[in-house]
Amino acid sequence: MVLAEEVVLIKRLKESLRNIQEKDANVDLTEAMSLVNQLEDKKSKETGSLRLTDEFKIMFDHMNIEFYIKDSAFKFIYANRKLLTTLGYKSINDIYGKTDYDLDLDHRLCDRFFNMYVKMREDKLPVKGEISTSFKNNENIVWYETHKSPIIDVNKKVIGFIGILEDITERKFMYQELMHSEARLKNYFLNTNDGIFVLDYKFDIVDVNPSVYTITGYSKENLVSKNFFSLFVDNDELRKFKDACKSIDINSESFECTLISKNNNSLKHLKLDLLNVEIDHFICFAYDISDLKRAVTKAQESNKLKTAFLQNISHEIRTPLNAIIGFSNILVQKLYDSEEDADTYKQVIYSNSEYLLGLVNNVLDLSKIETGQTNLYLEDIILIPFIKNDVIPVIESEKSRLDKSDVEIKLDLQKLSSDCFIRTDSGRLKQIITNLMHNALKFTSEGNVSLTVSETEDCIHFIVSDTGVGIAQDQLNRIFHRFYKIQGDKTSLPITSQGSGLGLAIVKKLLDLMKGRIKVESEVDRGTQFVFEIPKHL
Repeated sequence: MVLAEEVVLIKRLKESLRNIQEKDANVDLTEAMSLVNQLEDKKSKETGSLRLTDEFKIMFDHMNIEFYIKDSAFKFIYANRKLLTTLGYKSINDIYGKTDYDLDLDHRLCDRFFNMYVKMREDKLPVKGEISTSFKNNENIVWYETHKSPIIDVNKKVIGFIGILEDITERKFMYQELMHSEARLKNYFLNTNDGIFVLDYKFDIVDVNPSVYTITGYSKENLVSKNFFSLFVDNDELRKFKDACKSIDINSESFECTLISKNNNSLKHLKLDLLNVEIDHFICFAYDISDLKRAVTKAQESNKLKTAFLQNISHEIRTPLNAIIGFSNILVQKLYDSEEDADTYKQVIYSNSEYLLGLVNNVLDLSKIETGQTNLYLEDIILIPFIKNDVIPVIESEKSRLDKSDVEIKLDLQKLSSDCFIRTDSGRLKQIITNLMHNALKFTSEGNVSLTVSETEDCIHFIVSDTGVGIAQDQLNRIFHRFYKIQGDKTSLPITSQGSGLGLAIVKKLLDLMKGRIKVESEVDRGTQFVFEIPKHL
């Protein structure tokens, strides 16, 4: 090839590189253009001929990109050392005059390159693309960005092609990892149960995830542009949080703030963690700890109740035990004055022992109910014979035991059909009725204690009323509490008549278990009325 032809080809090569650069500003051809300029300057000063391939071998073999030239038939006439190494060849002679198909490359890749050359020959414009492939000296998949441009002579005829391959494997993997990371973050943002607020430098809300609506009741539209702090109750915790946000070290601790939920105006307790992700943006993670706060409060209340329970039970046990031990000691040492006194002391011991046994049974019963260890044994009961044969005899016996001869037991079953039945636990129903009537007898000196039973389509209604001392209005809301004893005339009653304060608590718990309900009405010195109902079929 003569010098004039070499100079023309160099100029065409320079134009092709410039076209590639204009088409994609991201590809760095500074080194290639510098080498071509040096080659062009050198050729313009030479008078003899020099083979172009020798000059390319000297200068372009040191480029850091894969570079090649093909003729108009798509055959290699030059490839620099880096490309030869990539393809697995030692010399240009191994590929000179060969097409891509002759190099044992992936045929799909060869087809793609062939179509590119055809398009460039027709359009006379450079093309760009991305490929992933492996070569015989490296089985790993490698990503390349490929730039190809036609070499056009003075007659505007395509006389060849130049191509550049840039290894973008690392960049591609970084991009894919970034996409995967972004997808994971987006998935977390959209699906986590934790609320996420994106805030600007003024702590105005820029974005929120769907869980924020679940926690706060406010939609994204309600929240965007709203100041984050305005959502919370203004208290000491919020002020501490604001102060921390203004300081440099805002990532050091969590804060608990109280928010007013939009859905039902209820208070929500949120744990807030604030992260400074950019100079002017923050991310705040909000965790709903309302259930946890309620659980802690309940645990604290339970602990107080346990302490109160132990104090009450200790008092209730100590009183009858003192009587039993004291009078037993008198009997053992024969310190009584007469046999009549001895019989009295024996009766006191027996009464207090009976009271103590009842107390223990009630405590165990209440404990089983409250811990869910009580099962209901359901059966069909015909009500009228059940009440007459199983309940009333127990009440008459209690009346005699309490010496309530001036109190009349009344029974009204007129509003029940003769075959009225209920499916329930007969033992527990009997316990409820007898507990209520036993209480009525204890606090009634004269008059009557009555039981009235009626039915509706779905329920059985029971009314236990008395003409006794009654209960003050300010005590009615506490009578179903454990160990609570009404205050008033009953303080003059002996311990065996006053009871442990567990009977009504057990009644309430049993009715809850049986899906029933109870209410009470009372007037001091006029009497008390308990009304409860249970479903016919459990």
